[in-house]
Amino acid sequence: MADRRKATIHLGNLAPGVTENVLYNAFIPFGEIITVALHNKEKADRCFAFLEFESSEDAKEAIANMNYSVLYDRVIRVSPANFALSTEETPVPDSAMITSSGTPPSVSNS
Repeated sequence: MADRRKATIHLGNLAPGVTENVLYNAFIPFGEIITVALHNKEKADRCFAFLEFESSEDAKEAIANMNYSVLYDRVIRVSPANFALSTEETPVPDSAMITSSGTPPSVSNS
Protein backbone atom coordinates (compact mmCIF):
# COMPACT_ATOMS: atom_id res chain seq x y z
CA MET A 1 0.00 0.00 0.00
CA ALA A 2 1.30 3.43 -0.93
CA ASP A 3 2.07 5.97 1.77
CA ARG A 4 -1.28 7.82 1.81
CA ARG A 5 0.31 11.04 3.11
CA LYS A 6 2.44 11.32 -0.01
CA ALA A 7 -0.62 10.78 -2.23
CA THR A 8 -2.58 13.71 -0.74
CA ILE A 9 -2.22 17.25 -2.06
CA HIS A 10 -3.38 20.66 -0.85
CA LEU A 11 -5.03 23.06 -3.30
CA GLY A 12 -4.99 26.70 -2.26
CA ASN A 13 -6.35 30.03 -3.50
CA LEU A 14 -9.38 28.42 -5.12
CA ALA A 15 -12.16 30.65 -6.41
CA PRO A 16 -15.51 30.43 -4.56
CA GLY A 17 -17.20 28.96 -7.67
CA VAL A 18 -14.98 25.88 -7.73
CA THR A 19 -16.80 22.63 -6.88
CA GLU A 20 -15.69 19.08 -6.10
CA ASN A 21 -16.66 18.10 -9.66
CA VAL A 22 -14.51 20.87 -11.14
CA LEU A 23 -11.51 19.72 -9.10
CA TYR A 24 -12.11 16.06 -9.95
CA ASN A 25 -12.26 16.82 -13.67
CA ALA A 26 -9.21 19.12 -13.55
CA PHE A 27 -7.02 16.58 -11.74
CA ILE A 28 -8.21 13.19 -13.07
CA PRO A 29 -5.74 13.37 -16.01
CA PHE A 30 -2.92 12.83 -13.48
CA GLY A 31 -4.26 9.58 -12.00
CA GLU A 32 -7.02 7.82 -10.10
CA ILE A 33 -8.53 10.10 -7.45
CA ILE A 34 -9.63 8.57 -4.14
CA THR A 35 -11.09 11.61 -2.37
CA VAL A 36 -11.82 15.30 -2.92
CA ALA A 37 -12.52 17.42 0.17
CA LEU A 38 -13.44 21.04 -0.61
CA HIS A 39 -13.46 23.64 2.15
CA ASN A 40 -15.21 26.90 1.47
CA LYS A 41 -16.89 29.35 3.75
CA GLU A 42 -19.72 31.65 2.78
CA LYS A 43 -18.47 35.01 1.62
CA ALA A 44 -14.86 33.79 1.70
CA ASP A 45 -12.84 35.02 -1.23
CA ARG A 46 -10.45 32.10 -0.98
CA CYS A 47 -11.21 28.44 -0.65
CA PHE A 48 -8.99 25.39 -0.36
CA ALA A 49 -9.23 21.66 -0.89
CA PHE A 50 -7.45 18.39 -0.29
CA LEU A 51 -7.27 15.78 -2.98
CA GLU A 52 -6.01 12.22 -2.54
CA PHE A 53 -4.67 10.17 -5.41
CA GLU A 54 -4.27 6.42 -5.60
CA SER A 55 -0.47 6.79 -5.83
CA SER A 56 2.14 9.25 -4.65
CA GLU A 57 3.57 9.40 -8.18
CA ASP A 58 0.21 10.71 -9.45
CA ALA A 59 0.23 13.35 -6.71
CA LYS A 60 3.76 14.45 -7.65
CA GLU A 61 2.73 14.75 -11.31
CA ALA A 62 -0.33 16.83 -10.38
CA ILE A 63 1.82 19.17 -8.26
CA ALA A 64 4.41 19.55 -11.03
CA ASN A 65 1.77 20.31 -13.66
CA MET A 66 -0.87 22.29 -11.76
CA ASN A 67 1.01 24.47 -9.24
CA TYR A 68 0.58 28.12 -10.27
CA SER A 69 -1.91 27.20 -12.98
CA VAL A 70 -5.12 29.17 -13.54
CA LEU A 71 -8.47 27.69 -12.51
CA TYR A 72 -11.61 29.86 -12.61
CA ASP A 73 -9.51 32.99 -13.16
CA ARG A 74 -7.34 32.33 -10.08
CA VAL A 75 -3.72 31.23 -9.87
CA ILE A 76 -3.93 28.17 -7.65
CA ARG A 77 -1.28 26.70 -5.37
CA VAL A 78 -0.78 22.94 -5.36
CA SER A 79 1.49 21.34 -2.75
CA PRO A 80 1.91 18.16 -0.69
CA ALA A 81 -0.60 17.94 2.17
CA ASN A 82 1.58 15.85 4.54
CA PHE A 83 -1.37 13.84 5.83
CA ALA A 84 -3.82 11.32 4.45
CA LEU A 85 -7.56 11.76 4.03
CA SER A 86 -8.40 8.06 3.84
CA THR A 87 -7.05 6.84 7.19
CA GLU A 88 -9.16 6.28 10.27
CA GLU A 89 -6.71 8.32 12.38
CA THR A 90 -7.20 11.43 10.21
CA PRO A 91 -10.83 12.54 10.08
CA VAL A 92 -11.93 14.38 6.98
CA PRO A 93 -12.25 18.00 8.08
CA ASP A 94 -15.48 18.68 6.17
CA SER A 95 -18.51 16.76 4.99
CA ALA A 96 -18.13 18.16 1.44
CA MET A 97 -16.34 15.08 0.16
CA ILE A 98 -16.73 12.73 -2.77
CA THR A 99 -15.20 9.34 -3.34
CA SER A 100 -14.47 8.10 -6.82
CA SER A 101 -16.30 4.98 -7.86
CA GLY A 102 -14.40 4.46 -11.07
CA THR A 103 -16.53 6.93 -13.01
CA PRO A 104 -16.27 10.71 -12.87
CA PRO A 105 -19.07 12.53 -11.10
CA SER A 106 -21.57 14.27 -13.32
CA VAL A 107 -21.04 17.95 -14.02
CA SER A 108 -24.02 20.24 -14.39
CA ASN A 109 -23.76 22.78 -17.19
CA SER A 110 -26.78 24.82 -16.16
